[in-house]
Amino acid sequence: MADEPWTLVANPAWAGHEPPAEPLSESACHDRSHFITIQCECGEQMHFHESMLEHVPAEHDLGSRCRHCHKLLRFKAGTLPGFFAELRRQGWII
Repeated sequence: MADEPWTLVANPAWAGHEPPAEPLSESACHDRSHFITIQCECGEQMHFHESMLEHVPAEHDLGSRCRHCHKLLRFKAGTLPGFFAELRRQGWII
């Protein structure tokens, strides 16, 4: 996603580790759904919960404004759900 004004932030707690024997069934965050962290090019980090995406049709693009610089961050259809699918494929989450 080099042309995008955002990047996916790797979970620092997972750096250098293998996925757990039992993938995580929930997160420790407020609604317990899994989340990913995105960093705007301005440096602001935001996380997106999987529960936020439940009712968005897979073929729809998504957008979110950066809380710091207010730039519109655009995510092509399937991008954010694809990150969760990859975490599942790797064995980090259920």
